[in-house]
Formats: sequence, structure tokens, C-alpha cells
Amino acid sequence: MTSTPAPRRTGRLTAIAGLTTIAVFLAEIATWGNPQHADPASRLRDLFAVHHAQASASLTLAALSIIPLLVFTAGLTTLTRRDGGKDTWSTVLTAAAAVFAAAQIIFAALSGALVAAAPVATNHELMLLLGPLTYLDGARFMPFAVMTAAASLLVLRTAPFRRWIGLAGLASAACNLIGQLSLFDFTGNSPVSNLGAASQLGLLLFFIWTIAIAVTLLKTKTAAPAAADATPVSIGSR
Repeated sequence: MTSTPAPRRTGRLTAIAGLTTIAVFLAEIATWGNPQHADPASRLRDLFAVHHAQASASLTLAALSIIPLLVFTAGLTTLTRRDGGKDTWSTVLTAAAAVFAAAQIIFAALSGALVAAAPVATNHELMLLLGPLTYLDGARFMPFAVMTAAASLLVLRTAPFRRWIGLAGLASAACNLIGQLSLFDFTGNSPVSNLGAASQLGLLLFFIWTIAIAVTLLKTKTAAPAAADATPVSIGSR
């Protein structure tokens, strides 16, 4: 019985983790009520008290999403590593993924607080909880964008990934960073108020980017150790 080479097993695990990340993200989006700071307290009670089961499912999925995401980013770091692991973009990728994971946990905790408080809290107390939740809902895409950009730069230099995959990841990161400008909308009608929609395009491109990486890794038949810094890293046969 022959064993699968370690880099190939890492590639398969990375691909599965990436696809799992997309599935969990989509489930979280489907169950998230997307409350806004301008929403009346009655809508908040409807989202977090009347539909508390759906809200609880969404915050649970938000917390669980960090598991496959961290496996996915760790796998990419391993497969694209150079110089024995001493690589700036690999370090940035790992750090940004950790920050995003922390933001997801805080986001889930704030959502859980709203679920618990919605039936009994006053309108003022609900708004106090909603403020940091809505801000973090947008701000968490900042480390997410940095994570995607760092991973894309690693993908651009690594065989057998096609160049368009890395460029799609960079486009996703750019859209998510542009979407962060909406956080500076303190009046509700400033010129940057509509830029938050860019994050939706960025998330769509992230899904396409992740699927392309997963398909590439699953189609790779053989794997070789990481090459030196002077040549592209190769994780598959040419």
C-alpha cells in the first residue's frame, strides 16, 4: 500500500478546508438578519428575540467559520513557503487570519449578547449593543482583505496556480478595502455611504478565488518540496 506524499495530502486538506469555509460563510450569510444602526428597536427585537433560533444559528456559524479558514490559510502558507518559512507575506497571511478569527469571535459574542438581551432590554440598551456590532460587521473585512491579498501574492509566485487566480484574489482584497471607507460615514448620507457595497463584490470574488485554488489543488497529481527563493515554488507537476 503506497502512501500519499505529504505535500499532496496538505493540498487536499487545504482544498477541502477552503470549500468548507465557503459553505459555512454562505450559511452564515443566509441566516444573518443584517441589522443596521438606523433600524428601530422593534426590528431588533424581531431579529434577535422573535427569530432567536435563526440568530443563534448565524452567530454559531460565524464562530465555527474560523476553523476551516485557519486550516485553509495554514495550508496555503505551507504550500507556498520559501526559505525555510522565512517569508514576509506568509507571516502577514498568518497574522491577518488570526486577527480576522479574533474579530469573528467578538462578532459572535456581540450577536449572542443581543440574542440574550433582546427580550428584556430597553430600547437604549439594544442600541448600545448594536453600535459596536454593526461597526465590527464591516471592520472585520479589513484583516480579511489583508489576509486575501497576502495569500494572493503567494499564489502569484507559486506553480501550478494560474496567474488569474492571484489577480482575482487581489481584486477581492481591493474591493473589501474600498468597502471599509463606508465606516467613515458618520452622518448616513456622506459620499462614502454606498461604498460598503464593494465588500459584497469582494466576498463574491473571494468565493471564486477560493474555489479556483481548491480545484487547482485537487487536480494536482504530484507534489514537490518548496523551491528556493530564486525560483517559483512548485507544488505540482508541470
